[in-house]
Amino acid sequence: MKWAQALHWLGLAWKVSLGLVLIRSWMRTRFWVPRYVHWMAAAALLIGLGMLVIMPSDAPVNREGWPTLNRALVVLFFPAVVYLAFVVYGGQRAAYEARTDRIPCPHCRGSQGIRGETCPACGQTIA
Repeated sequence: MKWAQALHWLGLAWKVSLGLVLIRSWMRTRFWVPRYVHWMAAAALLIGLGMLVIMPSDAPVNREGWPTLNRALVVLFFPAVVYLAFVVYGGQRAAYEARTDRIPCPHCRGSQGIRGETCPACGQTIA
């Protein structure tokens, strides 16, 4: 049973490290996301508020030490999932690259890229 737990933790560490790499990409683009993702997050916020309205008063989230904070976290969980899924699954990077114009590499002229990124052919930074 120990090997199964070790395998589980190894898989979790792999997913967390991949998520951190993709969040680094999100930071490099100055946290830009397309407008439609904000609309999806707003809809998710409304879903969270709806969940709060239909939640019974004796639910476990209302019985713990700080029920107001717990309810706020439940509501904010839904938009956070939208943003995190968009970034972790690569939608943010694909949308960012699609919106910027690709220019030919001034060093090798063998490939195209985005300003500030490295050329996939020669490895030089595209100015």
